[in-house]
Amino acid sequence: MSSALSSHLATRRLEEMVENRTAYSSDEAELNVYETHMQAEKVSLTFDAPVIASMIEGKKIMHLPTLDPFEFLPGESVVVPGGQTMVIDFPEADMETPTRCLALAINPEKIKQTVNQFNQLADTGDPEDWDVDDANFHLLHDRPMQMLIDRLIRVYTEGHPSRDVFVNFMLQELIIRLLQSKARKLLLREQAGPGHERLRHVTAFIANNLQNDLTVDDLSEQACMSKPHFFRCFKNTFGITPVEFINARRIELARELLATTDRSLTDICYQIGFNNTSYFSRLFKRYEQLSPSAYRKKYRSR
Repeated sequence: MSSALSSHLATRRLEEMVENRTAYSSDEAELNVYETHMQAEKVSLTFDAPVIASMIEGKKIMHLPTLDPFEFLPGESVVVPGGQTMVIDFPEADMETPTRCLALAINPEKIKQTVNQFNQLADTGDPEDWDVDDANFHLLHDRPMQMLIDRLIRVYTEGHPSRDVFVNFMLQELIIRLLQSKARKLLLREQAGPGHERLRHVTAFIANNLQNDLTVDDLSEQACMSKPHFFRCFKNTFGITPVEFINARRIELARELLATTDRSLTDICYQIGFNNTSYFSRLFKRYEQLSPSAYRKKYRSR
C-alpha cells in the first residue's frame, strides 16, 4: 500500500459498505476514492465530467457501453466520458480484502486546452486530431503512469497550500500520457480513418519487418519525412522513441512465442530481430521483470 493511500485511510470516514466515497477537490479536477467491503452486483456510477478511473486494490467487473465486460485490476485505468454510466460488479470484496479505486473527474475545458497543445506538438500534417473523452479506453499502466497516479493521490491528500498548482501540472501530464497511449493503441490496430497515415504506415512497416535491422533513417524514409521531423512527430505522438517502439513490439512478439511455442530462446531471439541472446534476455527482463525462461515457466504454470 502506498504511503499516500495510507494517509487517506487514516483520515477518511467509512460510512458505506459499497462504494464508500471520499472526495478531494481542486480547481480543475476532483479526486474520488471509492471503497467497497462486501460483494455486490450492478452498482451504477455516473459523472458529469470525463473520468479517469484507476484501480488501487481488489477486483471489479466493469460493464461499459463501448467495451465487453472485463476484469478491472490494480495497475489499470479506464477513461469514461462525462454522463456515461459505469455498471460495476464486486465479486470478491469483503472486510479483509476490500476493493479500492480512484475516479478523477477532470474539467472538460482543461482537457480541451491540453488536447489542443498536444495536437500542435504531434502535428504530422494530417487532419485527424486525438481526444480522450469520445469513447471508453482501457489501458495498463507503465511505470511512469503508475508513479503519476501515486503522486496525484499524495498531492490531493497532503493538503499542501500549493496543491492546485501541483495538480494542474500533473493533470496536463496525465492527459498527454493518455493521448499518447490512445494514439499508440489505435495506430497499432490500424483502424480506418484519414489521419496519421504516414505514422500508421510506419507502424505497419515495423510490424512486418521486426526480424530485420530497422533504423530511424529507414523509418523516416518510409514516412516521407526528414529524420529530425519524423523523430519529433513519432515521439510526440507515441510518447516513446522509434527504437523504444521497435523494442516494445519485439518483446511483445517474444512473449507470444514463449507462451505458445517450445522454440529455444536463441531461435526466438533471432526471429524477433535481435542478434545477441544476452542483450535480448536483459531487455526482456527490463520490460517484464522476469527472464525469458522464467516468463515461460510462469505462464505455463497458469
